[in-house]
Amino acid sequence: MRIAHLAWILVGAAAISSTAHGRLAPRSLDSLLASSELIIEATPRQLTRKELGAGEATFSVLRVHRGSFSGTEITVRWGSEVHDQHVNDLDKDWLLFLKRDASGAYVAAEYGRSYWPFTSTVTEASKANLDHESRGFLLQYPLTLVELTAAQKKDLFASRAPPGVDSKLPYVAMNRLQALLKARPDAGVASAPALDRRALGVVTTPAPGISCFSGGALARDAEVLLFGDGDTAAGKVRSTGRTCPPEAGGHEVEGTLATRTVLEPSGGADQAIRIGVMARGEGVRVLGPGKVDLDGDGRAERFASCASSEGLHLTAWSGAVGKSARLWHAYVYLGYDTSPTCTEAESNP
Repeated sequence: MRIAHLAWILVGAAAISSTAHGRLAPRSLDSLLASSELIIEATPRQLTRKELGAGEATFSVLRVHRGSFSGTEITVRWGSEVHDQHVNDLDKDWLLFLKRDASGAYVAAEYGRSYWPFTSTVTEASKANLDHESRGFLLQYPLTLVELTAAQKKDLFASRAPPGVDSKLPYVAMNRLQALLKARPDAGVASAPALDRRALGVVTTPAPGISCFSGGALARDAEVLLFGDGDTAAGKVRSTGRTCPPEAGGHEVEGTLATRTVLEPSGGADQAIRIGVMARGEGVRVLGPGKVDLDGDGRAERFASCASSEGLHLTAWSGAVGKSARLWHAYVYLGYDTSPTCTEAESNP
């Protein structure tokens, strides 16, 4: 199992924080845009804190810049990993760069840089102010973790900060940023192809004789291929159709919490934590013995596992691990210290 956990989080605005301050390298704005399925302006209405630093916030949606969303409220979740951002301030508006995880929940598009606090807020009664020149962002955390090209800086930076805003820091005006948010991502930036991520899940053995698949719903006798590192399945199992009992707690799995189904203990099911792929899941094409295509390019995908400080990151890739489009990700909290081996590409949520 390979391993390396990178994390640097700059602490600027106290409204967003991380569970720890590690070393997280900046990434380009183009990369953030390519990773985002939904980009919205929103106002938080309710915060819920959970164990181990995880939590969620319910927002009122002010405006959608990219993606499709017709509701008036949206819930955004964050986990307990070292890079996860928290929304801790109900008195600010936010620009949110989001994607869906395997359970369908909205999460940060990229670690450490996906929730941007506005310097000013609007109310339901003053939505005309959404395009006012005073609405924007100071160039401080988390924007300091987003690299801008020279052309982007020229287009986005206002000549001066609006009244009441610290003019010593560069200022990104929202009315300048809008066109870039709606634009199609740069063709040169790899983004994950569309995939029904519920076809993938995590297989654990929470109790002797019980193997559970955490992912999409499995019918009785549905076949699940088991992957470790590489492009070939280590075995296969069938679903019993039964739900894993609550007392079979096992490891905490983030990102694939939709359903937990008991699997038959055969064909390679063991104590190892593995990636499970539904052989007949939507978007899954079995190429041959133990190999699957998840993005329709006719080539077998690669699977990988790595360790963070307290858990495992499981991922699926269209090609070389860490150097191609990442198609799926889940995090398994182990509850004890491990030696980090993940690269940033593997551990991003």
